[in-house]
Amino acid sequence: MESGRGPNDNAHVIRWGRRRLLAHLPGALGLFAISVPGFLALADGAVIGVFFVLPVLAYAWWTRSAWRQRDDAMAFDVDGFWWLRGKDARMIPWRSLAGVTIHRDHSFFNHQDVKTLELCPLDGDENTAPWMKRFVRTREPLRPGLPGFSYNIDVSLCHSRCERALWRWVPQKLRHEARTGSRGVFGGR
Repeated sequence: MESGRGPNDNAHVIRWGRRRLLAHLPGALGLFAISVPGFLALADGAVIGVFFVLPVLAYAWWTRSAWRQRDDAMAFDVDGFWWLRGKDARMIPWRSLAGVTIHRDHSFFNHQDVKTLELCPLDGDENTAPWMKRFVRTREPLRPGLPGFSYNIDVSLCHSRCERALWRWVPQKLRHEARTGSRGVFGGR
């Protein structure tokens, strides 16, 4: 995997982190409004206020994670898939991938489809792109003979832009039909 120069000027750039952060803000504001009575109850000495405050603290941790990743972006160009974090740009060349697709899973938690971008490495080595380690998932291969793991990036908030970028930049031999499954967000990954 290469790092350094950055994607071409005509690359398809998707601001993944910013979209994720903006999706968290309405929930954060709503939970903050709910937490006000909890804080008031705690100030009066009522233990019931803890039940209002704990979800807010958990959501604050999640929002903090989204805030730290707000500058993350992905880009597609003629050379490969780029992961951009601040000024750091790293690339997975198309020649090192065996397949690329959008995977759709149904989430039992919120009854919505979860869409992930799957990048299947050709060599089957999980350490090929150590900076993508947090996205490694094991599941059935895209086709027989390929490794059973891939880099899966949640693109539910920007899947249509990712699909357009796939059709434009990914070589035909790497494209696979969009896969669907019913494992949900908690199992089978």
